Amino acid sequence: MTIESLIEKLSAPEAPSLYRTYWQGERNFSKLPHMTWETFVAAPLSDRLYSKEPYLTSVIERDGKRAVWAKTLSSIEQESYGKIGERPLVAAADLSRNVEFGTWCYGQGVLPLSAEQNPTVTAALAKRYGIDSVILTKDALPSLATLFARDSSPSTFRAIVLTGYAFGEYVTSFIRGNAKNTSVSLSLPETGVIAHACKDRLVSDLVFHAPESVRCETETTLVVTKLALLPIPIVRYDTGIHVRSLPAPCSCGKNGFTLTS
Repeated sequence: MTIESLIEKLSAPEAPSLYRTYWQGERNFSKLPHMTWETFVAAPLSDRLYSKEPYLTSVIERDGKRAVWAKTLSSIEQESYGKIGERPLVAAADLSRNVEFGTWCYGQGVLPLSAEQNPTVTAALAKRYGIDSVILTKDALPSLATLFARDSSPSTFRAIVLTGYAFGEYVTSFIRGNAKNTSVSLSLPETGVIAHACKDRLVSDLVFHAPESVRCETETTLVVTKLALLPIPIVRYDTGIHVRSLPAPCSCGKNGFTLTS
């Protein structure tokens, strides 16, 4: 979907009112005001829900402020998490993310095992199920690191898909140590996948490249537009994530950005 067609759909008189009201008739992409988390929080779900398909709801909290969010089966299946194995383990500190990961796996034609709150139980089930890959949020990594150390090395997995939006030293150390079979996605619960870390640079630093379906503005904070009519569309959304654009193309030839805090 082009940005022009997306703006036209969101501006239609019959469309929910959030963007139409916020834009006040403006349709030039570069002049559209940035959306913020507070904008979504202030609007009722009915004003920002642009899908008539059945949807799953979850409560997302950012900066102490909560909003009900909606995702459809098709929007979850379209996420670009990457390649996984035939027996994946899904793990997230938030139950709704676990459900999303599991739903995405179903869409890829595989049956996932969901991590339990108790790492010991997860380890026993994972061993019995014979997991060959993991898709997880960075918050779930510490408990799974115990599983890795006790039962199997991460290097034995076909794929480790790690998602998040802030990667501390503990997480980056894990990534460097398992760069061969690890892929990293920059994502937020409300936006889904924004960009993917360059495989050529995982050992040294995290440089992110956005897929064609995502438009990233990287002047100071990361402003995201997803070129799809999502249940709750994302157009010029200021994520609050501080970034810096690469001064020249990455070693892989693509433009990219790094996280600065």
